[in-house]
Amino acid sequence: MTMLHQDGFDSYATAADLSTEYGSVGADTLISATGGRYGGPCLVGAGGAGSHTAYVSKTLSGTQTEIWTGFAASQSDNQQHVIFSAFSLNGGINPEVSLWYNPLIGVFTAAIGQGNGNVIASGTCTMGQEVYHWIEIHLNINPTVGIFELWVDDQQIIMFAGNTASFGGTSIAALMLGGGNSLQALWDDWYILNLLGTVNNSRLGDSRIETLLASADAGPNQGIPSNGTSHFAMIDEVDIDYNLSFLALPNTVGLKEVFDFNPMVTTPANIWAVRVINVVEKTDGAVCNGAAYIESATVVGVGPDVPVLTTYFSVAGIFETDPATGQPWAYPAVNAINAGLELVA
Repeated sequence: MTMLHQDGFDSYATAADLSTEYGSVGADTLISATGGRYGGPCLVGAGGAGSHTAYVSKTLSGTQTEIWTGFAASQSDNQQHVIFSAFSLNGGINPEVSLWYNPLIGVFTAAIGQGNGNVIASGTCTMGQEVYHWIEIHLNINPTVGIFELWVDDQQIIMFAGNTASFGGTSIAALMLGGGNSLQALWDDWYILNLLGTVNNSRLGDSRIETLLASADAGPNQGIPSNGTSHFAMIDEVDIDYNLSFLALPNTVGLKEVFDFNPMVTTPANIWAVRVINVVEKTDGAVCNGAAYIESATVVGVGPDVPVLTTYFSVAGIFETDPATGQPWAYPAVNAINAGLELVA
């Protein structure tokens, strides 16, 4: 696996729902229902005078030494602000390196730590206000042989090799969109990958993340709907594709809730991965593990199993190839999948 995370920010009703996916969420972070690149939801940094804390921080699994990450960003004011930060275990809550943008002079700066006074590299690129631009970063945190590479709209802006570690870290523990001085900005379509596998191991270029909502019960559907008989209908807040807790599942290994989904709205030449997301919680003290479940042409794929908690959180799995073929996905196969949740322990 090389794809570590992908999020189109379509599956959150409010900023409070971001806690199901992200370990830390800034106090001034909002969700817009219509501000995204394609008219859907996106992440918002609150505007106004003074300093604001608008961000989401994603903790990475395992030991990640080198990553590519891409996201769409739009700035809406004339204030210099931090767009992106990376953390190691060495620095704790303080970033090893951060990326800033100054719209008054059209300059990106990569800096050691949070403060943009410790600049390691800079590059010129004018981003018009309230226009989305595609940003990609190649990062290796290391005090001697680190890398910070920045691309904007598929053009290289910064290529730096050297010290990228304010606290001496050599691995990447978490990545943050936004930060402690982020004012009026929007973010959409975020991916993170490492360089270890045979697919998705380098810069992807401008990419769109589509969120597909469950549209019917595919079966097996072995839980108990909270009301009515349609299991998929219990995945609430249809207008923004939010997967709310929908079942009271008995703690029995192998039980599944599997759904059909609405078709994709595009026909892309490349599909980097399919991510199956379930937002779940348990309401008793029984031990229960869940995993994302997918079927393609009757061939099954199962994501990593994780303990179900007593608060809402994401039980997700990323499938970079079609289980039926072992090859990259084609959009007809994506349109035909069944997917959902399985109790595995």
